[in-house]
Amino acid sequence: MESKFDYADMPDLKIDPATCDAKATSETKALKGYLTDVYGNKVISGQQEIYGGGNDGNMELEFDYIYNKTGKYPAKRLLL
Repeated sequence: MESKFDYADMPDLKIDPATCDAKATSETKALKGYLTDVYGNKVISGQQEIYGGGNDGNMELEFDYIYNKTGKYPAKRLLL
């Protein structure tokens, strides 16, 4: 099952893909470039995952639920 939406009102922004930190790592620079490229064109999803005692110790519960509903995993995972 693919989730779609038809329209999102995204303001036109001129975003410089360069980082403000001259000492930024190559990974940070690549991420900033990617986020700049997809702005207004794609949706990046993420999921906060309960870590430790939540979900009876099943750290994959939320990710599995999302995958089973959409056929895709979220792009980002935040462990707390």
